[in-house]
Formats: sequence, structure tokens, C-alpha cells
Amino acid sequence: RRPRAAVALSREEIAAVFHLPRRVAAQELKTCVTLLKRRCRALGIKSWPFRKVRAIERRMVRAMTGGQAEGTAGDGAMLEALHGKKLTLAQDPNIRLPDLLDEQ
Repeated sequence: RRPRAAVALSREEIAAVFHLPRRVAAQELKTCVTLLKRRCRALGIKSWPFRKVRAIERRMVRAMTGGQAEGTAGDGAMLEALHGKKLTLAQDPNIRLPDLLDEQ
């Protein structure tokens, strides 16, 4: 089986799997890791943002369960803000996580 040509992958297709580790994302996209990395570089994505997405998702879970020290349990505004940050990360995966989270 030949891997899917990475040139055919759009930024939207790649962004849809940012929540997965790079190797699993490559399998989902039916390509190999090397071709995925090459396509990401061609699109200007410097590093795979899986850990950034996971950090935001952990904060969302803490906000929902009330395990967050600075907020109130189930704070809807906090969840809304974190969801917006996740979307921002999908649009600009090169943004530094501290810069993204400092906006809170």
C-alpha cells in the first residue's frame, strides 16, 4: 500500500488531527510521518501542536470538574474562552502556549 501523497493534504485536513500524536495522525490521514512532516513544513507548521491541544483540553476538563484553583466550578465563560483558544491554535499552530494562555 502506497502512502497518500502529502501534497494533497490541506491545512484543514491536517488541523482536524492536531488532537492526535503525530504518528497516529499520519495513520488517520493514510500517509507516513515523514510525508506529514514535510507537508506541515510546506504549510508553515513548525512543530506538531498535539501537546498544546492536550494542555488546553486538560484545562477545559479542570474547568468543568471544578479542579481549578483560580476559577469557579463549571465556569461557562472559562470553557468558552478555552474553546476559542483551541480554535485559535488550529488556525495558528506556531503560537507559543504561554502566549496563547496569557490572554485569559
